[in-house]
Amino acid sequence: MDSIRVTTPAKVNYFLRVLGRRTDGYHELETLFQAVGIYDRITFTKSGSPSELRVPNRPELETPENLIIWAIDKLSAIVGKPLFVNVTLEKGIPVGGGLGGGSSDAAAALVALNELYDLKLSRETLHSTACELGADVPFFLHGGAAIGEGIGERLTDTPLPFSYPILLVNPGFQVSTARVFTEFSKTLTGPQKTGRLIDVLKTAKSPSDVLHNDLPAVTERLWPEVAWVRQKLVSLGAEWVLMSGSGPTVFALGEQPLLEHISGLLFDNWYSVITEPIEHGIRFD
Repeated sequence: MDSIRVTTPAKVNYFLRVLGRRTDGYHELETLFQAVGIYDRITFTKSGSPSELRVPNRPELETPENLIIWAIDKLSAIVGKPLFVNVTLEKGIPVGGGLGGGSSDAAAALVALNELYDLKLSRETLHSTACELGADVPFFLHGGAAIGEGIGERLTDTPLPFSYPILLVNPGFQVSTARVFTEFSKTLTGPQKTGRLIDVLKTAKSPSDVLHNDLPAVTERLWPEVAWVRQKLVSLGAEWVLMSGSGPTVFALGEQPLLEHISGLLFDNWYSVITEPIEHGIRFD
């Protein structure tokens, strides 16, 4: 096998609570991840020279700082030899939108190179490597719906009491996750909070019982357009509305006809798509 193609999903956070700041600079979280059906598609082809990344129409992503390149370098170090590949990334997930596109791509690189080069690395090794790449990366090795604890890397499958189509709305710019968490840290006082997500899910019957995010107050203060998106969705009749992750993407859950009606009334310069929760993570094409 000389080439492999993978499909990498996005995610939303139905629940995100920051419990405290850790000594390593990360934050202790409890979150509820849900994989959703919008995708990046990536082709990895073996090469005899150092790895190259091509991103059609997004040349600013063709950088050594791209998490795909980091993932390739991590695996090369683990196996003790260079794993040279030419990579073509077709972006379908908004960049810097709180939907985990970069993390999903990094997880895809781990899975794809393990298969392409027949490395036979265990799930545990892939998971620990994913943790080194970023807090959301391990989830995309998992997919579906999962509780994330720690920095998000301790994952537990969970059944959800609801399943609705999802309208994703992105105002067309990126936010800095690091800046959002830095500002939010200023509000953290006293001892670390205790988690409550598992108890919430035990009694939840609808999205209104679950949907929660600690971060919108900070993101909306720094980028007021995010508040405009949220308020617009509510004004058009969306009942269950939440920002995903650190933003700026806002999502609404609801019945398909309502979401289609709302989508048709949004501003043309906003990215919007109606999708579904999915039960898988990365897939080979």
